[in-house]
This record gives sequence, structure tokens and C-alpha cells, in this order.
Amino acid sequence: MDFIREQERNCLEIGKERVTVDLLINKMQECIFQTELELQENEVQLDEMDKLLSRYQANYIDFSKGPEQIPLRPSSYRTFLKLLISADQSTAQCNDLKEELKAYNEEAIVRLESPNLVTRIMDYHLSAITGLEKKLDKLHKLTNQVIKSYNKICRKVKINSLSTKCTRHRAKIMKDKRYNGPRPTTARYKF
Repeated sequence: MDFIREQERNCLEIGKERVTVDLLINKMQECIFQTELELQENEVQLDEMDKLLSRYQANYIDFSKGPEQIPLRPSSYRTFLKLLISADQSTAQCNDLKEELKAYNEEAIVRLESPNLVTRIMDYHLSAITGLEKKLDKLHKLTNQVIKSYNKICRKVKINSLSTKCTRHRAKIMKDKRYNGPRPTTARYKF
């Protein structure tokens, strides 16, 4: 029983660790999802900035200098650079999180043996309990047979209870009924 309790404690500890790891994975997935949303927003903003830049370029072309030189306004150029840097950082964060998830998945695959072990232990306990149930049912049937036999003997000998004293006369009646009646069979039962 100590071994069983120890295994149950181990299973509970593994379950608690699994819950914390599952929470960590959920948080990481939320973070990745949030990062992907930010990347999409950044891409949309980059597209908008590109459109703005093309409008500015169309408006600020100095035809005297030629079409190769297109002046940009400093404020829009800075915003555009900030968006590019933010997109690069978000991509790096997303890649780092993906690498961490891959490493965790590889560790989880290695640890898949433990749930199989727990399942085997539970199956063993279940079979032991089933065997005990069958033996208890058999014992219950035998007990019922003993009770029926006792009640039958009490009716034959006219004994009301176990507290009734057995006198010589009554013992002689029981002996005569036993030897004159059918011989009782002796049954051997295995438990």
C-alpha cells in the first residue's frame, strides 16, 4: 500500500507540474498570437506609410533637379524607420518564441513515457481490485450457503438461537437425525 500511495503522490506531483507547463504554453501561445497581431498591424501601417510616401514623392518632386532626387519630409521618414525597426523586433521575438516551443515539444516527446507508466499502474490496480471483487462475491455466496444450512439445521432440530442449550436428549435427537437422514456432503472451497 505504501508503494501505491507513493505512486499516487508522484502522479499528483507530475499532474501539478503538467498544469504549470500547460499554463506556460498557453501564455506563450497568447504572446505569439499577440506578436503576430502586432506584426499584421505593423504591415498595415507600413503599407499606409508606403502609400503616404508615394503621395509625398508625387507632390514634392523637384522637376528642375530631375526625377531621381525625391525629397522626403523628416517626420514621415522617421515614422517609417520606427515602423521598420518595430517590425524587425517583433519578428525576432516571434522567432525566439517559436524556437522555445520547438525545444519544449522535443522535451515533452521524451517525457511521454511517464503517462504510459501511470496508465499501466492504474490497469494493474484495476485488475487487482477486480480480482478481489470476484473473491468477495464468492465468499458472499459461501456465507449465504452457510446461513441457509444453519437455518435448515435449526428448523430440523428446533433450535431457536445459538443461546439454546443442547441437552443430552436434544443431542441424541440431533445425532439420530444426522445418521438416519441423508449423509451431508463435505464441500471444499477455495478462497
